[in-house]
Amino acid sequence: MQHQSKQDRGCLDPRTERLVAIEVLERTDGLMPERLERQLRPTEPELVRDAVASLERVGVVVVKRSRVHPSAALRRIDALDLICM
Repeated sequence: MQHQSKQDRGCLDPRTERLVAIEVLERTDGLMPERLERQLRPTEPELVRDAVASLERVGVVVVKRSRVHPSAALRRIDALDLICM
């Protein structure tokens, strides 16, 4: 049996990844990971951390100075109204 890495499997938790992407889009100054975890309750903090790491690996969010920001690509997709809530 072959084992795939987490990165090979794509989205680990699409629901949490969507919530993270939407939440960071609403902030111009980024979000501290702890605040993001609080805002996404009752989602488990570990799932939020995993979602941020997964989204950062594929370029959807950027983590800098301990804050989670939307990437330029995510902002452009939002500006094109391709994200519907």
